[in-house]
Amino acid sequence: MLNKNFLTEHREHLLFFTHLTERLYDFPLNDDLIDALHTARKNLKLKENKTFDDPNFQYGNKTLGGFQPCFPVANFTDITKEHAPYLQDKHFEAIKSFKNNIIIDTVDDYINRYYPNTRNELTYANWAVMYDKNSFQRVHTHGSSLFTSIFYVDMPKTKYPYEGQIEITDVSSNHDGLTTRVVEPIKGLMVTFPGKYPHYTLPIQSEGERIVIVNDVRLKNNDTPGK
Repeated sequence: MLNKNFLTEHREHLLFFTHLTERLYDFPLNDDLIDALHTARKNLKLKENKTFDDPNFQYGNKTLGGFQPCFPVANFTDITKEHAPYLQDKHFEAIKSFKNNIIIDTVDDYINRYYPNTRNELTYANWAVMYDKNSFQRVHTHGSSLFTSIFYVDMPKTKYPYEGQIEITDVSSNHDGLTTRVVEPIKGLMVTFPGKYPHYTLPIQSEGERIVIVNDVRLKNNDTPGK
């Protein structure tokens, strides 16, 4: 049912030997979610990411430029007034609704499609990242995560089609070399794929922000999932 939990469209792709899904949502509290992150950024200015031209830049950083809010709690979707007293009630309502609808719907769908027999206990980790002009992510993986979901909270109008795209690479080479799939970011899109695959983002060259919320799903104790 495409209207479940604000879902408007579902697309499925074979991603090498596994699958990538793209689920488009029309989240009614999205503007409040964006405002919550802008408010957090104003109150946490010391957490700005460094760029190459900053004398304090550390080469090991995966995120170049932009902003990733850090709260005294493991998951962004678990923050409360105690963790972020500057946020308003509408912000917490939007974050809670996003967790209870978008994230849970995405996780349930991916598990039911590709791991229907799993009885393993799942753990979650999620965070938000705001990318400014010329900000991007280096090549990285999400380690032992069973799968990773990236939700595009906001996307600016871009001049070029490749701006802000995420590129996902197969971890095994064949006679044609490494294989890569490119996903075009769209506001309201949730992209889900195995977290073990190396991936990176291309920078936004236009004015504006690309805002994402990332959610990792792991098996407790790194058990083997039931397919």
